[in-house]
Amino acid sequence: MTTGIRQTVTRNKVKRQKRLMQDTLANLYSKYQSESNQVISFTTFYRLKPFWVKYPTEQDRQTCLCKTCENLGFMIKELYKNDVITTTCMDAIVEHVVCSTQDIDCMYGKCETCKEKRIITKPFDQNLVVTYSEWVTEKETRKLQKSGEMKDVTVTTKKETETFLGFLLDRVHDELWLKYRRHSYNIKNQFRHYKKVRKTLKSTKCFIHIDFAENFVGKLSSEIQSKHFGASKTQISLHTGYFITGSMEAIQSFCGVSDILQHDPITVWTTDNRESWNGETQRDKLFNPKLTENIVLHYFKY
Repeated sequence: MTTGIRQTVTRNKVKRQKRLMQDTLANLYSKYQSESNQVISFTTFYRLKPFWVKYPTEQDRQTCLCKTCENLGFMIKELYKNDVITTTCMDAIVEHVVCSTQDIDCMYGKCETCKEKRIITKPFDQNLVVTYSEWVTEKETRKLQKSGEMKDVTVTTKKETETFLGFLLDRVHDELWLKYRRHSYNIKNQFRHYKKVRKTLKSTKCFIHIDFAENFVGKLSSEIQSKHFGASKTQISLHTGYFITGSMEAIQSFCGVSDILQHDPITVWTTDNRESWNGETQRDKLFNPKLTENIVLHYFKY
């Protein structure tokens, strides 16, 4: 889902926040067929697509992509380009090498039947040299301008990697077995649990969904020139979210401000700390009387 206040779509006076498709409509239709018991045609599937779900354009740059999925996708596209495999769809490849994508033993590599299965390939030259893209995180030594000291920094860059086609296929197998199968199963299982908890809420349970906006740089109405440079700039993070209980008719949105810039599970708990809400009064004003003392809280973060 887009976050911009102007990234909306309006049709027949109905306004919705724009959502971006993360796969082709054909692949999404295949996923629907495998996960749903209802049988519909591709034409009907396309017609029933919500009007606010759009294909991403050049302006909708994807800046929160998954490193595991992207790197494996680059390698699979290179295999497809060299006519080694017949598809670039990672989910379709996984379906061919496991008994069931719904079985945790298959997806975690514990199934005796499919744990040794390999990708079906066409005949190819294993010694052919190919080049593919890859996101890598590595340490780099840089020289500080003022002190002249050398300092190690961690940077993430997109690099071109050259290897033999046979080695590339072996690496795709390793990535599928060690990372992607488990990664894919966890994502789908977590989303199913998310939907189940959301739809079966009782009055004694509260569903809290928290996400983070990008870090913002603080600015004063009047500043001296040196304030703009170095470490003088202060940053804050907005902790946005909503909560709802089984007895509430609509969600209640909220936003907290914090100078904690980490975006990890520990920070999720910190956002619910009284300090993040600028004291007990602000927090109680938001949550009470909607929540009781003995209510069960379900936290979700994306």
